Order: sequence, then structure tokens, then C-alpha cells
Amino acid sequence: TAPATDVGSRANGDLQIGWLRSTTSDPLERPVFLDARRPHQDGEGNCAMYIADNNDAPLYITDDFFAEPVLFLVSDFFVQKLIEKHGPNLGSRFRYLEQARSPAAAFVPAHADEEQVMD
Repeated sequence: TAPATDVGSRANGDLQIGWLRSTTSDPLERPVFLDARRPHQDGEGNCAMYIADNNDAPLYITDDFFAEPVLFLVSDFFVQKLIEKHGPNLGSRFRYLEQARSPAAAFVPAHADEEQVMD
């Protein structure tokens, strides 16, 4: 399925972190981006995940969360953020752009229908 918008990065510097797989009700694979410049009481420092809507504007799919880079290494961190806001349906559609390359990856089940990291 063709992506719904540009992939990799956005003009504002936000990087793609994954995909929302297509479904019968949403037939486009949607790139998921991380906005790491969301407002915070001390300035910037919050993050949120978003997809592009039909006008290419950000459609936020998570609530804001504080940037904790160590937590980003936990491979289900972003899925948890999706489930918190939308329940398991959206979380089950999320796929990482690339599988984690750390010893913790041994504890994350791979999806049989996707590419696998070969070291």
C-alpha cells in the first residue's frame, strides 16, 4: 500500500519513527512522526506522535509526553502511548521504522510478516 504522505522526515525536522499499517477502513499506510518540540511549562521538552491528515497537517495521535530518551529505548514505549489514547486498535497497527538493535530486542517478539534485522 502506498504511503499517505512523505516519509523519513518532515520539512520542520520531525523524524519518522514508524508506520500505522493499513486496514480496510483506512487503506493507506501512514508514516508516524515524532514532534519533539511540543510546549512545556519550562519551554519546550514535550513530545507527541502524529500522522499527516489529508491536508498534510499534523494530526496528533498521542497526548504530549515528556522527553525521556532512556524510555525511548524500551521498544514498546511508543505503542504504550498509542494505547493510552486510543486503545489496542491503533497500537496494534503501529510498526517501528526499524527494529531495536540492542540486547533488549531479544525480548520483543518479531512480526512474521515484516523485515527482520540481520546482524
